[in-house]
Amino acid sequence: PTAAGALHGFEWQAGTGLVHSFSVIGEHAHGKVGWSLAVGHPLGHSAMLLASAPTLNVSGRAFGARVVWRQAGSVRGWWLSALLGKGELLWDGVPAAMVLEGDRSWGRYGWSLTFVKNGKGPANDSLLITAPWYTSDPTGRLWSAAEGRAYLYGGGAVFPLHGDSHEKMCGLSTTIYPCPARVAVAAFTGEGAGSRFGHACLAHDFDGDGK
Repeated sequence: PTAAGALHGFEWQAGTGLVHSFSVIGEHAHGKVGWSLAVGHPLGHSAMLLASAPTLNVSGRAFGARVVWRQAGSVRGWWLSALLGKGELLWDGVPAAMVLEGDRSWGRYGWSLTFVKNGKGPANDSLLITAPWYTSDPTGRLWSAAEGRAYLYGGGAVFPLHGDSHEKMCGLSTTIYPCPARVAVAAFTGEGAGSRFGHACLAHDFDGDGK
Protein backbone atom coordinates (compact mmCIF):
# COMPACT_ATOMS: atom_id res chain seq x y z
CA PRO A 1 0.00 0.00 0.00
CA THR A 2 1.10 3.57 -0.68
CA ALA A 3 3.10 5.15 2.18
CA ALA A 4 2.27 2.27 4.52
CA GLY A 5 5.75 2.54 6.02
CA ALA A 6 8.13 0.01 7.56
CA LEU A 7 10.98 -0.26 10.04
CA HIS A 8 14.05 -2.49 9.83
CA GLY A 9 16.31 -3.77 12.59
CA PHE A 10 19.92 -4.89 12.22
CA GLU A 11 22.33 -6.71 14.54
CA TRP A 12 26.10 -6.43 14.65
CA GLN A 13 27.86 -9.77 14.22
CA ALA A 14 31.59 -10.16 14.71
CA GLY A 15 33.37 -10.86 11.43
CA THR A 16 30.24 -10.09 9.41
CA GLY A 17 29.12 -6.61 10.43
CA LEU A 18 25.52 -5.45 10.25
CA VAL A 19 23.05 -8.25 9.50
CA HIS A 20 19.32 -7.79 8.94
CA SER A 21 17.42 -9.14 11.95
CA PHE A 22 13.77 -8.09 11.57
CA SER A 23 11.35 -5.81 9.77
CA VAL A 24 7.88 -4.58 10.75
CA ILE A 25 5.88 -3.80 7.60
CA GLY A 26 2.91 -1.44 7.48
CA GLU A 27 -0.32 -2.79 6.00
CA HIS A 28 -2.47 0.32 5.64
CA ALA A 29 -2.10 3.02 2.99
CA HIS A 30 -0.68 6.30 4.33
CA GLY A 31 -0.17 4.85 7.83
CA LYS A 32 3.55 5.77 7.80
CA VAL A 33 4.70 2.98 10.12
CA GLY A 34 8.11 3.85 11.57
CA TRP A 35 7.70 7.63 11.36
CA SER A 36 9.11 7.98 14.88
CA LEU A 37 11.07 5.42 16.91
CA ALA A 38 12.35 5.11 20.48
CA VAL A 39 14.04 2.48 22.65
CA GLY A 40 13.81 2.47 26.45
CA HIS A 41 13.23 0.44 29.62
CA PRO A 42 9.72 1.29 30.91
CA LEU A 43 9.67 -1.63 33.36
CA GLY A 44 13.31 -1.36 34.36
CA HIS A 45 14.51 -4.57 32.70
CA SER A 46 14.13 -5.58 29.03
CA ALA A 47 14.44 -2.97 26.28
CA MET A 48 11.24 -1.96 24.48
CA LEU A 49 11.14 -0.68 20.90
CA LEU A 50 8.41 1.84 20.07
CA ALA A 51 7.25 2.74 16.58
CA SER A 52 4.57 5.19 15.53
CA ALA A 53 2.15 5.30 12.62
CA PRO A 54 0.86 8.87 13.09
CA THR A 55 -1.50 8.96 10.09
CA LEU A 56 -3.18 5.61 10.72
CA ASN A 57 -6.97 5.52 11.05
CA VAL A 58 -8.23 4.38 14.46
CA SER A 59 -11.52 2.67 15.34
CA GLY A 60 -13.14 4.15 18.42
CA ARG A 61 -16.28 5.47 20.06
CA ALA A 62 -17.73 8.91 20.75
CA PHE A 63 -20.67 9.31 23.13
CA GLY A 64 -21.70 5.68 22.59
CA ALA A 65 -21.45 5.69 18.78
CA ARG A 66 -18.78 3.84 16.81
CA VAL A 67 -16.50 6.15 14.85
CA VAL A 68 -13.35 6.02 12.76
CA TRP A 69 -10.87 8.69 13.79
CA ARG A 70 -9.15 9.62 10.52
CA GLN A 71 -5.36 9.91 10.79
CA ALA A 72 -5.64 9.78 14.57
CA GLY A 73 -2.37 7.85 14.84
CA SER A 74 -1.09 4.80 16.71
CA VAL A 75 2.01 3.88 18.73
CA ARG A 76 3.04 0.27 19.38
CA GLY A 77 5.75 -1.19 21.56
CA TRP A 78 7.48 -4.57 21.43
CA TRP A 79 10.09 -6.13 23.67
CA LEU A 80 13.19 -5.94 21.54
CA SER A 81 14.23 -9.49 22.41
CA ALA A 82 10.96 -10.78 20.89
CA LEU A 83 11.77 -9.18 17.50
CA LEU A 84 15.42 -10.06 17.03
CA GLY A 85 15.98 -12.68 14.36
CA LYS A 86 12.30 -12.90 13.37
CA GLY A 87 12.66 -11.66 9.78
CA GLU A 88 9.69 -9.93 8.12
CA LEU A 89 6.68 -9.20 10.35
CA LEU A 90 3.41 -7.41 9.66
CA TRP A 91 2.22 -4.43 11.74
CA ASP A 92 -1.08 -6.14 12.57
CA GLY A 93 0.44 -9.60 12.79
CA VAL A 94 3.14 -9.22 15.44
CA PRO A 95 1.82 -9.17 19.04
CA ALA A 96 2.55 -5.85 20.73
CA ALA A 97 3.33 -5.38 24.42
CA MET A 98 1.92 -1.84 24.30
CA VAL A 99 -0.65 -0.14 22.06
CA LEU A 100 -1.67 3.51 22.44
CA GLU A 101 -3.86 5.40 19.95
CA GLY A 102 -5.10 8.92 19.30
CA ASP A 103 -8.65 10.08 19.94
CA ARG A 104 -9.01 12.91 17.41
CA SER A 105 -9.25 12.83 13.64
CA TRP A 106 -6.17 14.40 12.05
CA GLY A 107 -4.47 14.64 15.47
CA ARG A 108 -1.52 12.46 14.28
CA TYR A 109 -0.76 10.95 17.65
CA GLY A 110 2.79 9.60 17.67
CA TRP A 111 4.25 12.29 15.43
CA SER A 112 7.14 12.50 17.87
CA LEU A 113 8.00 10.28 20.84
CA THR A 114 10.84 9.67 23.26
CA PHE A 115 11.57 7.80 26.45
CA VAL A 116 12.42 9.92 29.50
CA LYS A 117 15.14 8.50 31.74
CA ASN A 118 14.21 8.30 35.42
CA GLY A 119 17.66 7.34 36.67
CA LYS A 120 21.03 5.93 35.67
CA GLY A 121 20.70 2.56 33.95
CA PRO A 122 17.38 0.71 33.47
CA ALA A 123 14.99 2.43 35.88
CA ASN A 124 11.36 2.48 34.74
CA ASP A 125 11.67 5.07 31.96
CA SER A 126 8.68 7.35 31.37
CA LEU A 127 7.36 7.97 27.86
CA LEU A 128 6.48 11.20 26.03
CA ILE A 129 4.23 11.07 22.93
CA THR A 130 2.95 14.07 20.95
CA ALA A 131 -0.02 14.77 18.69
CA PRO A 132 0.71 18.21 17.18
CA TRP A 133 -2.52 18.41 15.15
CA TYR A 134 -4.70 17.53 18.15
CA THR A 135 -7.88 19.61 18.33
CA SER A 136 -9.81 20.00 21.60
CA ASP A 137 -13.20 19.81 19.92
CA PRO A 138 -13.82 16.11 19.09
CA THR A 139 -16.68 16.94 16.71
CA GLY A 140 -14.46 18.41 14.04
CA ARG A 141 -12.67 21.69 14.66
CA LEU A 142 -15.76 23.81 15.25
CA TRP A 143 -14.12 26.09 17.79
CA SER A 144 -10.41 25.39 17.59
CA ALA A 145 -7.83 23.77 15.34
CA ALA A 146 -4.48 22.06 15.82
CA GLU A 147 -3.51 23.36 19.24
CA GLY A 148 -1.46 20.20 19.70
CA ARG A 149 -0.97 18.01 22.75
CA ALA A 150 1.81 16.07 24.50
CA TYR A 151 1.20 13.06 26.74
CA LEU A 152 3.46 11.78 29.52
CA TYR A 153 3.14 8.12 30.53
CA GLY A 154 4.78 6.85 33.70
CA GLY A 155 7.09 3.85 33.84
CA GLY A 156 6.91 0.90 36.19
CA ALA A 157 3.56 -0.23 37.60
CA VAL A 158 1.60 2.55 35.84
CA PHE A 159 3.01 1.89 32.37
CA PRO A 160 0.09 1.10 30.00
CA LEU A 161 0.65 -2.46 28.79
CA HIS A 162 -1.55 -3.84 26.01
CA GLY A 163 -3.05 -6.56 28.20
CA ASP A 164 -4.79 -3.99 30.41
CA SER A 165 -8.56 -3.86 29.95
CA HIS A 166 -10.51 -0.88 28.60
CA GLU A 167 -12.12 -0.40 32.01
CA LYS A 168 -8.74 -0.32 33.75
CA MET A 169 -7.17 2.07 31.25
CA CYS A 170 -10.08 4.43 30.51
CA GLY A 171 -12.73 3.93 33.16
CA LEU A 172 -16.38 3.05 32.65
CA SER A 173 -17.41 6.73 32.36
CA THR A 174 -15.23 7.44 29.30
CA THR A 175 -17.21 9.14 26.51
CA ILE A 176 -14.35 9.27 23.99
CA TYR A 177 -12.34 6.16 23.15
CA PRO A 178 -9.39 5.62 22.82
CA CYS A 179 -8.45 7.70 25.84
CA PRO A 180 -4.74 8.62 25.64
CA ALA A 181 -5.06 11.52 28.09
CA ARG A 182 -6.79 9.46 30.79
CA VAL A 183 -4.13 6.77 30.58
CA ALA A 184 -1.33 9.36 30.81
CA VAL A 185 -0.03 10.72 34.10
CA ALA A 186 -0.10 14.20 32.54
CA ALA A 187 -1.20 15.84 29.28
CA PHE A 188 -0.14 19.28 28.03
CA THR A 189 -2.16 21.18 25.40
CA GLY A 190 -1.11 24.10 23.21
CA GLU A 191 -2.67 27.47 23.97
CA GLY A 192 -3.69 28.69 20.54
CA ALA A 193 -5.28 27.45 17.33
CA GLY A 194 -2.62 26.43 14.87
CA SER A 195 0.16 26.30 17.48
CA ARG A 196 0.83 22.57 16.80
CA PHE A 197 2.34 22.09 20.23
CA GLY A 198 4.47 18.94 20.29
CA HIS A 199 5.65 18.98 16.70
CA ALA A 200 8.94 17.68 18.11
CA CYS A 201 10.02 16.49 21.55
CA LEU A 202 13.34 15.80 23.27
CA ALA A 203 14.35 14.45 26.68
CA HIS A 204 17.92 14.98 27.89
CA ASP A 205 19.83 14.77 31.16
CA PHE A 206 21.18 18.32 31.25
CA ASP A 207 22.63 18.24 34.77
CA GLY A 208 24.10 14.72 34.67
CA ASP A 209 22.13 13.37 37.64
CA GLY A 210 20.77 10.42 35.66
CA LYS A 211 17.24 11.85 35.40
